[in-house]
Amino acid sequence: AVLAAPGFAADPPPLAVHIVSGCDEYKSEPSLRAFAQELTARYRADVTGTWAKPGATSLDGLDAVPKADVLLVFALRLRPPEDQLKVLRAHWEAGKPVVGVRTANRAFDKAFERDVLGTAHAGHGPPTRAVTVTTAAGRADHPVLAGVGAMASKKLYKQGVLPAGAVPLQLGDDGDGRHPVTVAFASDKGRRAVYTSLGVPPDFQDEDFRRLLTNAVFWAAARDPAAYARPHP
Repeated sequence: AVLAAPGFAADPPPLAVHIVSGCDEYKSEPSLRAFAQELTARYRADVTGTWAKPGATSLDGLDAVPKADVLLVFALRLRPPEDQLKVLRAHWEAGKPVVGVRTANRAFDKAFERDVLGTAHAGHGPPTRAVTVTTAAGRADHPVLAGVGAMASKKLYKQGVLPAGAVPLQLGDDGDGRHPVTVAFASDKGRRAVYTSLGVPPDFQDEDFRRLLTNAVFWAAARDPAAYARPHP
């Protein structure tokens, strides 16, 4: 155990993040591996992972899930057996936070999409059409957007009617429609989640998107990122 001198707080233990990856179309594995490397370099965080393929019927690395503070999901139509799904479900049913990227809205089932992520997928626009991302009215001061500048993306995901408790933070406009692309969600069980439909490979090259994702991880966990920042060399 770490003992703190009187009047001084001990550093909190590292934030435990478990990644569930499984989307080849948008190259979730290389994107998230690079993001995890940056996260652990800048913050006291321990990152573990389940690295799967879309539609996978068996998942590895789930022994780390019960110890995770946050699940970070970027996967598509996973079909694990019930005993493995039960491990994942226990995380969010215990009120622990989840961050979803892009195809996470279709990682499991509709209940995960609406009740856990607070989103409502309704199709997408043309894959090559540019998307302008703006801050939703009145949300500029939300912690998930702290330090996040102007962003652009491609292939806008459309949204239907969001569930109660879902708060749009960013909107995307591809010239043919305007839809929430980043949503913060506080469920009636007290669980926090953030979902962003951004996350095509070029987005991960954008420092503003990586900052958004970092902020989402810490906000969902109700942690102050400053308390976990590593000193600059």
